[in-house]
Order: sequence, then structure tokens, then C-alpha cells
Amino acid sequence: MGAGAGLAAAFNAPLAGVIFTMEELHKNFSAVVLMPSLAAALVSTVVSHIIFGRNTIFSFPELSRVPIRLLPTLVIVGICLGVLGAFFNYCLVNASKFYQLPFFKNNFMRIAFPLFLAVILGFYLPQVLSGGNLLVDSLVTNNFPLKLLLLFLVGKFIFTMLSYGANVPGGFFLPMLVLGALAGNILANIFVSIGILDSALRMHVIIFAMAGFFAASVRAPITGIILIMEMTGSFWHLVPLSLVALFAYITAELCHSKPIYDSLLDKALAKDKEDSRKMVKKTTRNIMERVVESGTVIEGKFIKDIEWPQGVLVVDVKRGDKDIIPRGDTRLMAGDYLYILVAAVQEEAVIKMMEKLK
Repeated sequence: MGAGAGLAAAFNAPLAGVIFTMEELHKNFSAVVLMPSLAAALVSTVVSHIIFGRNTIFSFPELSRVPIRLLPTLVIVGICLGVLGAFFNYCLVNASKFYQLPFFKNNFMRIAFPLFLAVILGFYLPQVLSGGNLLVDSLVTNNFPLKLLLLFLVGKFIFTMLSYGANVPGGFFLPMLVLGALAGNILANIFVSIGILDSALRMHVIIFAMAGFFAASVRAPITGIILIMEMTGSFWHLVPLSLVALFAYITAELCHSKPIYDSLLDKALAKDKEDSRKMVKKTTRNIMERVVESGTVIEGKFIKDIEWPQGVLVVDVKRGDKDIIPRGDTRLMAGDYLYILVAAVQEEAVIKMMEKLK
């Protein structure tokens, strides 16, 4: 709930905060999660409005409608953003390896390096510092040359990797959107120069590219689409936004890139010693909420006939607005919500078993 509320307050996008909670964090569109997520997002947005005002983190002018002839160009934008998003994920997950070089002998040198680099960039390339929202605003209002945009993209990309790899408090959510906007501006300038894009539509490509980069990196295309629509205040760009996000998502999948938050979670767990991790998990039991998906091996089966992992107990079945007390002869149907008591060490096995197709 807190993650969705934070996103809603930061971007003045309550609906995107709710969808992010369900699509990326819970990975399930559940009424149990929907209502408290919606309440948290609405409250955080109202509080943010009272204290900070109604302005969003980006300042976008009103956008014109997108002509149908632009859609094939947006497919190319989505593919390019998908490749860049997959590369971003790979570099971010492995950024900490840079600080394993012999030069970084202690934590002080590891932390001091990006700080010293920030001082230098503050004099020569200040645009790549901080979150980058002012840089995105300048992209919309100014027409930068292609070489300068490439410099901004490379500088922001490298500095984001070095900052995150230092393992000091910080994030990459906003820099991720900024990188998408920079990549979109570069593509827009190239398309304008070769005559396949009107210069008046350059701003559209910049904004659509943010949704594409988000979909490729986080693998939450619906969140990216709604986030951009709420930030721009324009809801008639659903089709072009969806087109860019769709092809960016597919391209990242074809590149065998894992969602960034899943990759970072796996990396964090791998840092712990295997024995201590197992010991902690064995003492922890959780209630999981999972939906029976159509076409999976458990659809249409009795609970007693399913090969559940050891230590798993189905404690409730919700079908529509009815709660069913589970028995061995309860037949599971697509759309049923199962509430499962499971040892933490077995959660992944349960998820894989329930997602296995017939």
C-alpha cells in the first residue's frame, strides 16, 4: 500500500499507484488488495495536493491527437525502447561489480567515487544530476542537437549505474523515465531528419517513449500507460501509448531480460548465505493469495488430486462473492481465488506449480 501511495503522491497519479501495487508488486488483480491500495493512493494524493500543490513532477503542455500514419513509427520506437530497457536492466543488476575492482579498498572509497564524479558533472554536465525531471521539461520546450542528446543519454545512464551500484540509499524510478524520454527524443530527431516524422510530433514520441522504457524494464505496461496518461492529463493517447508499451514489452521478453525488481530481489537474496536463508524461511509461514488461471494444470481438478508441495494447506476458496470452505473434493475453477498457508521456502514452488500449463 505504501509503495502505491508513494508513486501516487510523487507523480500526482493515484490510479497509476493502484495499478502498480497490483500489477508489479502483488502481481494479481485482487479485490482484497484493490480497496486498501485505492484508499492509500487517494489519501496520499490529497495530502500531497494540500502541502505541495497540484503540479506533477513533469510539466507537459497539452498534446494534440496522434495521426494514424504515425503508428508504424511508434512500433519502431517500442522495439528500440525494448532493447534499451533490457540493456538497462542488465547493467543495473551488475553495476555493483564495478566497485569490486582493487581500487575500491573500502566503503569510503566506494561512496566517495560517485560523489566526486557528481562534483565534476556539476560543472560540466549538470543536466544528468538529480532525478532528471527538469531535464525532461527542457526536452519538451527545447530542440537540442542530436550530439548533445546522446551526451545526455550516455551521461545519465552511466551516472545512474555508478550511483546505484555504490549501494547507498537511492533509487532509479525517476531516472528510468528520464532515460526513456532522452531515448525518445533521439529517435524523434532521427525520424524528423529522415522525413518520416513531423517536427510537431517530436514531443509525443518523447512522452510515449517513457511508457515504453518503463514497460521494458519493470514489465508493468498497464502501470506505464496509465502513469503517462495521468501525468499528461490526456486520455485520448491510449492507443499509441499501448502500442509503444506492447512492442517494448515483447522486445524485452525476446531479449530474455527479467523484470528489474524481480532481478534485484533475486540478487539481494543471493547475497545471504544459503544455510541462514533456509533457516529463516523454515520458521516463516505466510498466507498466499493466488488465482486459478485458465489453461493451467490445476483448473478443473479436485484439491485432493493436485500434487501440492510439502507443507501446503488451502485454507479458503473465494469464487465470485462466495467463500467456499475447501475440502478434498472441492473442484477448482478458473477465476477462483485460493488462500494458501505455506512455508516461505515453498512459496516459489507453489507459484510455479499453479502457473504450469496443461
